[in-house]
Amino acid sequence: MGRYKTYGKEELVKMLSRWEKLAPVAKEFSRIDKELKEFGKSMSGNSYQIGSYVITRSVTTGYRQPTAGGEFERTTIVITRK
Repeated sequence: MGRYKTYGKEELVKMLSRWEKLAPVAKEFSRIDKELKEFGKSMSGNSYQIGSYVITRSVTTGYRQPTAGGEFERTTIVITRK
């Protein structure tokens, strides 16, 4: 059938059931992740340790290529556990 995996009915029902159970948690994770990354972007320094977690910010600047799109700045926030 090509590059797509095929699933049996029972396997698909199990996956759908698990998907439904995880949806609320995934929404909460997404909301908290967004808030933490906003915090990371507003930090005065590039690293912040709290408890066993470290929030690190890195900022990359450059010019868009090949067209003249102008300068850009990308901020990356990484959260790790020590």
